[in-house]
Order: sequence, then structure tokens, then C-alpha cells
Amino acid sequence: MDAFASIAMLIFVSAATPGPNNVVVLRKAVSGGVRSVLPALAGIVLGGIAMLVLAQVGLATVLASNPRLHTAMVLAGAAYLVWMGVVLIARAGTAMPAHTGESDARGAIAMFGFQFTNPKAWTLALTVVGASQAMAVPSAMTSAGLLLMFAVISSACLMAWALLGTYARRVLTDATGLLRLDRAMGVLLVASATALLFPL
Repeated sequence: MDAFASIAMLIFVSAATPGPNNVVVLRKAVSGGVRSVLPALAGIVLGGIAMLVLAQVGLATVLASNPRLHTAMVLAGAAYLVWMGVVLIARAGTAMPAHTGESDARGAIAMFGFQFTNPKAWTLALTVVGASQAMAVPSAMTSAGLLLMFAVISSACLMAWALLGTYARRVLTDATGLLRLDRAMGVLLVASATALLFPL
């Protein structure tokens, strides 16, 4: 039970604190409300589950035994975060296009794929699996139970960010407010990348 609570807290802290997924969800909610966020949310959660499965079947061991590969993944992910941040700053204040069913499907797939370039998501997946193995959590916990816990906690945290976005949407009634929000989100992405690189 202690191990379960510790891993749940680890997932919560990672999912609730600012990061690229939360920035994307917040920005989408500002443009289109909660419903526009649902495809992206599904893609993020399913991508995270896929990463946990990969970590469970041995990727964590491969990365632990190959520090250069792990460093390369962190560098590539951080570079992508910087690129996203710079683009968001450069396009600050630009309204996102309206969503259609087809674009929603593409958005879900895009966010699923984005998880695999997201260093924060990789760090979470590898840490959670490593922690569960180190604490000798029963096998049921390291498989379906762990995946379900991740899905529930991550979905709840992302939805909280979406609700924050809808609130910001009501408050930001002019172009200047949206411009400032976009710039702040862009800076946050760049800061996230810098924080990931700092331990290197």
C-alpha cells in the first residue's frame, strides 16, 4: 500500500506540474473550450500508457545500461521543447483553427506521437517503472494496475489544466491577453527544456 501511494504521488506530481502536455492542453482549451481538448487528452494518456508498457518490457533496463542513449533522448526531447516554445512565442496571439472530426483524430494521433519526443513523459515512465521494481511491488501492480492508475491520475490532471484554460478564455477577452499567455507558455516550454538539461 505504501508503494502504491508513493507511485501514485509520483505520477500526480509529474502530471500536475507545468510541462509541455499541460501547456498544449491549456492553449487548446483557451481557443476551443474543454471539448476541443478531449482528442489531445486521449492521445497524451494513450501515449503515456504505451511508454509505460515499453518501460515495463525492458526499455528502462536498456537506457540504464546505455547512458549515452538516455542522454541523446533527453537532448532530442529538450531541443524539441525549445522549438515548440520558440514557435509559440513567434506565433503568440494567433487563434487556433476550428476543430473538425477529422482534425480531432489527427490531433489525437499527433499527441500520441508527441509523447515519444517528450522528455518529461519519458522521465516519468522510466521513474515509475524503476520505482515499482525497486519497491518490489507485486506483478499486478506493475502491469494493469499501474497502467490504470496512470490513466486516471493523468486524465484528471490534464482535465484540471483544460478547466484552467476555459477560465483563462473568459478572462482573456482581448488580443493582448492572449498574446501574453502565448508568450508565457512559450517561455515555460523553453524553461522546461532547460530544467531537463540542467542535470546533464
